[in-house]
Amino acid sequence: MSKTAFSEVEEVLKKRIKSIDYSAFNSECIGDCLMFFSQCFGMCCSLYVGITHQEAEVLKGLTIAKKEALTQIGVKLTSDVRVYDCEIDRYYLAKRRRKFFQLAGIIHTLIRRAKGRYPINFKLFKDFSHCCVFSLKDGSCALQHLAVTEGRHPWFYKPINCWKYPLSIDNGNVLTVFKKESNCCFPCNQESECEKPAIEALEKEIIFLGQIIERDLLGEIRKRSSL
Repeated sequence: MSKTAFSEVEEVLKKRIKSIDYSAFNSECIGDCLMFFSQCFGMCCSLYVGITHQEAEVLKGLTIAKKEALTQIGVKLTSDVRVYDCEIDRYYLAKRRRKFFQLAGIIHTLIRRAKGRYPINFKLFKDFSHCCVFSLKDGSCALQHLAVTEGRHPWFYKPINCWKYPLSIDNGNVLTVFKKESNCCFPCNQESECEKPAIEALEKEIIFLGQIIERDLLGEIRKRSSL
């Protein structure tokens, strides 16, 4: 039985994840999303999130079938939920311009980050000026709100790349964690004193991904870590 609205994507994940970069889950440390959300307004929702054809079609249908519910939550769609990049033949979630107070909060967070051990690239301000079309005024996700109101798992309607981040599948089949030094706009590393090993900070994501591919991923990582 599918855990999300994207059964085809789930089947692909089951075949893709062949091995795990166990060391990354202990060596990479990140901040807990809930600790920074009120400051960053979902900075990761400004990133370009690739979605599959099935995810694009499901979300498009959702905006029609659930239009009234999404409107009540605060979603005002004026265009398609996806954009197409013909150069790489891939769909991305469409974006909207952020509200001023959201952008101000993000700038404040980035300035605080610049005072720590992480460098800041001010060119990122342009990228952060826009966010996902399903992002609400407080930075939370309308798709997540919709799923909860229907009694489903919070990530049921969210494209897998959204809730999976910062988990990554490198080299096509290796489950790992995004490395900060290779991702200058990594949003989860604002204050080093609040960081946790990835295996702790991403416990919910690891468990849910494990349920999708029918493996005890968290148990596998913990067992390997204790050796």
